[in-house]
Amino acid sequence: MTPDKTIVTVKGPAGFCSDFELPLTVPFGKWKGSFIELLQQMDAKEFGAWRDMELRIGDRAVGPQETLAQHAAWDGSILKIAGC
Repeated sequence: MTPDKTIVTVKGPAGFCSDFELPLTVPFGKWKGSFIELLQQMDAKEFGAWRDMELRIGDRAVGPQETLAQHAAWDGSILKIAGC
């Protein structure tokens, strides 16, 4: 049985690096907006202009209908983000 959430390290622009508990089995497109809002609350200067984002695990982008589980994410995985 797959757990519902995983703790991952998210790396972004300007040296941003933080750990987050993210849903494993919910499509990225369903939680992307709330995650952008959380990033904006954490650092308005860096993330305030973001309206969309790309999430990558290794060299593969996570599509809006895809889940972290489909990309074999697990506790300790490193994800990279970029704003659009």
